[in-house]
Amino acid sequence: MDNRKNYQAALIPEDLARFFVLRANTGDVEGFVALYEPDAVLAGPEGQVAGGIESIRRFFTSRERQCDCRSRAKAT
Repeated sequence: MDNRKNYQAALIPEDLARFFVLRANTGDVEGFVALYEPDAVLAGPEGQVAGGIESIRRFFTSRERQCDCRSRAKAT
């Protein structure tokens, strides 16, 4: 499922940081996924690799269950 059309696009690099913090603070997994292209590859902090939208969605879903990401994201 490609839901990127439901989210505002990042038009400049600064948008990525702002959208990341906003979506982390609200626990918006679908919003995180919308930041990635369909064939993107995500490298996790413990060496995990998630390739493609579904794999990236699973990565963020499992991370949300493991920790409260909202408490880690800080606006810069």
